[in-house]
Amino acid sequence: MQHSGDINQLFESVGFSNEYLNDTVTFYNEYFDNDSEMNVFFEEVFADESRLNYSPRRMMNRVRYLVSLAQDIDSIRHESDALKVVFFQSCIEGLHKLSKSKALHNHFFLDNSTETDGEYIKNHFEIFNIAPLKNDGELDGEVSEIYNSDMTLVLFAEVLKETRNIVLHEGDFWSVQLFNAREDCGLLSSIQSSKKYIKDEIKNSYLQYCDEETRTYFEKHDTLIKFLNSSGDLLYSFNTTLDFQKFTAIFVRTCINFIRNFISTN
Repeated sequence: MQHSGDINQLFESVGFSNEYLNDTVTFYNEYFDNDSEMNVFFEEVFADESRLNYSPRRMMNRVRYLVSLAQDIDSIRHESDALKVVFFQSCIEGLHKLSKSKALHNHFFLDNSTETDGEYIKNHFEIFNIAPLKNDGELDGEVSEIYNSDMTLVLFAEVLKETRNIVLHEGDFWSVQLFNAREDCGLLSSIQSSKKYIKDEIKNSYLQYCDEETRTYFEKHDTLIKFLNSSGDLLYSFNTTLDFQKFTAIFVRTCINFIRNFISTN
């Protein structure tokens, strides 16, 4: 692959060329409007590296490695969305660790995605039903609640985290499906969890426009709030029209913004 003299010189000046240059440029080229914008990003990453303990370079490499694994996983385990999420979530956690940021991992998309990218996620992923589970993991009869509050980027990040946990802690590679090749036809799936952080985010979203008196009433009488205040497992049913390729592009752009935000604030 031919590259401009400037980009060759830049990579050579930091000790990289040939295969590393080709792989890095080939990967990131998809996520910028033109070569000039991409080259500016590389210049930002390699500028003043020693002061930043080479963290921007490590972040940039980690994004390429882990996202490439997510893209290639179908050749090993076909249509395992949950395995793809393992690599996406590992990337998020790795970026936070390298940045030594105190920002919450579940604010990754909220803090770093563009408005357009954030709206795509919220418009293509919807939790529509929440139901309690018995101790044996079965649904508790016909008891469930329709959920029609807006999706939040924090809640979406929590779903990714819990999907990763289901894979690594429970060995379940298949039950959670997040991506859908058809945006005109929703794919129904679900995720089971007892985690308080998911319940709290849903509860806060559900009650965000309530005054104190209304919140108090719901806390006492609303069935959904009773589910969310419980300690047991809940089954969250969702409808997804997230396209994997589009989401991957959003994810990488969000990572690029994270890296740039790190550089600009340090």
